[in-house]
Amino acid sequence: MNLQIAMMAFSICHFLLNRTGCPPTYILVTAFYDAQVRLFKSLFDGLTRYKGIRFMTVDSAQGEESPIQIIDMTTLGGAIPESVGFLGGRSNQVQFLAALA
Repeated sequence: MNLQIAMMAFSICHFLLNRTGCPPTYILVTAFYDAQVRLFKSLFDGLTRYKGIRFMTVDSAQGEESPIQIIDMTTLGGAIPESVGFLGGRSNQVQFLAALA
């Protein structure tokens, strides 16, 4: 889990809702790991203004559409900076994200 990235996504959602008038139902936040999705949900839990934002893993988001998608590319285990880390073995999921965006 990466709290810094989760807080950045929270800030982006806050900006979209409060500065642009975007409805929460337009926003989909995806991550490759369920633990990161749970962290997102815990940050937004109980905040009425954010009700309607969807949080899903990349796998569970297949078939979903959304005008705005925030993609969390957090890696586990400190991937080598010059590489794409775990994403190298998940090319199908990366292709799906590109198509979804």
